Amino acid sequence: MSSFAPDVTGNAGDAATLNGKLRDLLRELEVTTTDGPDGALWAEYTPGGYEPIGVRFRLPAGLGIVAVEGELVELGDEVADDLWIALNYLNSEVSTYRFFVGEGRSGKAVFARQDLLPNLEDEPALHPRELRQAMTGLCAQGAIFAESLKQVQGGRSWHYVKDALRAFR
Repeated sequence: MSSFAPDVTGNAGDAATLNGKLRDLLRELEVTTTDGPDGALWAEYTPGGYEPIGVRFRLPAGLGIVAVEGELVELGDEVADDLWIALNYLNSEVSTYRFFVGEGRSGKAVFARQDLLPNLEDEPALHPRELRQAMTGLCAQGAIFAESLKQVQGGRSWHYVKDALRAFR
């Protein structure tokens, strides 16, 4: 039995093809998308039991990676100092997601990001179940951290996010 070895030198194929396949899979999942001004696909996703979440899909050209980003918290113009500490803490403790501040639909927002790495053959394979799991996972991150991140942005200590993670675990 051979062990898995990722093909990090492979060619992901045409970015437009991957984009089309992603759109087809999202249609299959009955997720309506819109094109954002930044070239990303935007959607709202609402699985049972979770609050709706704004989701953005990015496809870095030629890399075969689909980045799925969930908008957890909308921010004002300035980001609280403790929010940066909270995000750094989350990034060190939660290995499957990246938390960052980026441009949302209506200004700055805190996002959670998960990368999907399809098979790096000529036509990368994406599966609807994989996309659904990624979006549902982002909803779960919102359910766990959105309120505590809002509290930190509002002036509470970054430890509030640490306490949320501790309570979840």
